[in-house]
Amino acid sequence: SDLASELPNNGFELPASDSELPDLLSELPDFDSELPEFDMELPEFDFELPPGDFSPSVTESISSINLHGVQPLHLELAVAVHCLVLIGGGEFSFGETREIDEFLLAQMPPDRRSVAFLPTASGSPEYAQHLGKYFREIDPTVETVNVPIYRGRDNRRPKNLNAILGAGMVYIGGGVTNNLLGTMRESAAEIALRDAASNGAVIAAIGAAASSFGTHVRDMRGVTPAIDGMGWLPNTAIDAGFDDTTLRRLMSLPDVRLGIGIPAKTALAIRSDGSTQVIGEGQIAAYRKG
Repeated sequence: SDLASELPNNGFELPASDSELPDLLSELPDFDSELPEFDMELPEFDFELPPGDFSPSVTESISSINLHGVQPLHLELAVAVHCLVLIGGGEFSFGETREIDEFLLAQMPPDRRSVAFLPTASGSPEYAQHLGKYFREIDPTVETVNVPIYRGRDNRRPKNLNAILGAGMVYIGGGVTNNLLGTMRESAAEIALRDAASNGAVIAAIGAAASSFGTHVRDMRGVTPAIDGMGWLPNTAIDAGFDDTTLRRLMSLPDVRLGIGIPAKTALAIRSDGSTQVIGEGQIAAYRKG
């Protein structure tokens, strides 16, 4: 009885006996109303589950399953490419992207062993020096040159354009999407980048630079929800580093039909026919509307 006296009063009293239960039940509210219907469609995943039984907790997160072992993702390309590799992020100095970097160097044409590094997103000329030393440790035949495209006037200098066109790989460093797109998008340098891609060069981009190859990308300065990307993958939003909330916000844009999340230490390689390959230790997420 002492315990009962300490319980909170929630607006009704417990019946003194079983005979009082009918009266208590008659006082309960009537829940005969219908639940509201939501006029929306859930996104469809662009791959099939591998054979096996999955618990609800697994199927809810299946969008983040690594594409190894399931139906490969096939992408539409607006630009002719030999091999486009989008890297979610990672520190090469700590060996976090070693598997990816070995893959990149192996894809380069045997007669073109130079890497043109674009520091546009970060503005750091030292980036190329450290990356070049690291690449030489993997393959001593590879030479890395910094292509100094930092601002608008740099994107049309013949020396910079020739460096892009003559390279076996163009590597675009990470940093701020706004810096990269404000300088490169629809410029002579991007035209040269497209020509290099179609002529057999590997195009690699990491972090914010990788996100810039979609139709839209997050505005890292926070002025607007999104800014225009380079659009090599039409109707697609890419989030390198992969934040689920960011990717879903980008997918709310009307002309975005596909969302791809690429976490750190992971890369998505895209071939000329749109076929893809996952490299690294992470997981790729792919969401498709409708």
